Amino acid sequence: MNNLEKNIGILMRIGVVCAAVLMIFGIILLAVNGEIGVDFYKKPLDMGAVAAGIAQLKAGSFMALGILFLIFTPILRVVASIFSFLQQKDWLYVVICSAVLVILAISFCIGFF
Repeated sequence: MNNLEKNIGILMRIGVVCAAVLMIFGIILLAVNGEIGVDFYKKPLDMGAVAAGIAQLKAGSFMALGILFLIFTPILRVVASIFSFLQQKDWLYVVICSAVLVILAISFCIGFF
């Protein structure tokens, strides 16, 4: 396993741990305050409201941010893989990973809007 693969593994672990910490903190805030503080049924989820909710220590905002960490961690892995394959000059896998990234971006946009 080369150094970049180890770094990608570390990146994945950090993303999952951060997401778990945010979710657990949100659950603790929910237990203490008794309210979630964010309207999750509104589409799309307003990122400004999430940021403001974090500043106000609203449980739902921390949970939403934790979910976003879980969503973006694998996306970062695909981006890191593209750079890894670029360094190795493995053009087939650069194209494959780039296609995966485009599909992820399209699906994210469809789901968000």
